[in-house]
Amino acid sequence: MNAKHAVIMACVAGLGLPLAQPVHAQAWKVGPSYVIRFSHLDLSQPADRAALLIQVERSASKLCAGVRTKARRETCTAAAVTESLGASPSEVRQAVQTARLERDGQQQAQR
Repeated sequence: MNAKHAVIMACVAGLGLPLAQPVHAQAWKVGPSYVIRFSHLDLSQPADRAALLIQVERSASKLCAGVRTKARRETCTAAAVTESLGASPSEVRQAVQTARLERDGQQQAQR
């Protein structure tokens, strides 16, 4: 475990954030209260993958909204996304990873 992962894990543990828990095959939780549903999405489509990524990131952001300082809030959000994806079905993890690559590629192309 490198130092970055240690910091993220310490922040999550220090904040007392619960790990994401599976709800059922077409949904899972980010934290204790945000349920991500994806049965209506076609994860083979870029727009639907992007919508799923946005939903996950917004839920994690809301979960960490009360964390003071921008750096800690960003760390909390990143950790919440990572933890929630760890509890998600493998098709979701793959779709979110692809959506991130697609988004990052678009951002690079715009520069």
